Amino acid sequence: MSPRRVRPLAIRALLAGGAGVLAVLAGCAQAPVRGPVSDVQRAWHEREQRLSKLVHWDLSGRIGVKNGSDAWQGTLSWHQSPKDYRIEVDGPFGQSQFQLQGGPKGVTLYTADKRQHRARDPEQLLYAETGLQMPVAGLRYWVLGLTAPHAAGARPGPAAGRRFDDQGRLTRFTQGGWQVRIPGYTRVGAYDLPKKVFISRGAIGLRLVVDRWRLHTANGLETLRLRSGRRLAAAGGP
Repeated sequence: MSPRRVRPLAIRALLAGGAGVLAVLAGCAQAPVRGPVSDVQRAWHEREQRLSKLVHWDLSGRIGVKNGSDAWQGTLSWHQSPKDYRIEVDGPFGQSQFQLQGGPKGVTLYTADKRQHRARDPEQLLYAETGLQMPVAGLRYWVLGLTAPHAAGARPGPAAGRRFDDQGRLTRFTQGGWQVRIPGYTRVGAYDLPKKVFISRGAIGLRLVVDRWRLHTANGLETLRLRSGRRLAAAGGP
């Protein structure tokens, strides 16, 4: 039985239809380019008010940590709810490094050897049991593109040296002794959120690359998966 012949007119119609579909998909994939805002400070204050109400979210991504000559890479997942949080960091071969669960009554650290450690301060607990210096209290806000709120005498302290892009989004600041740099943002529903967050203090560097955002808002669940084939470079200074 001879193969069925497709008429040239039908081929042209199929190609035209496919080109139309591709054009639609390309248009959907490309976010509209926004021009610079007229008042950066005003745009920042409006962003700050909106983002401060974002208290229920999840992110997953890759983390790179460097402390002097020591460096390692892994994955990080963070679940933040209005009252508590859960942070899980896995090593490069899938072996669990630790899980940190915190809330109003304190924080519990679950280590790879199945032990549980409890304390009031997550930073001190992490450093004592794993040797990792990660500013949990500040990072909870920095990953949203915010500086952490400051109360007198409380960590991480006031922010200084804030810089913004032409959309009024934070790109660089210092808080609690940490230098924070946010090199890029992505659109998640109605919010612009960081794609990467780099922090450093002295010889310590931490790089976080977000692969997925999931927001729980009044409008429902908003999810964005960022695709990247790039390998996370060892963490360094900003």
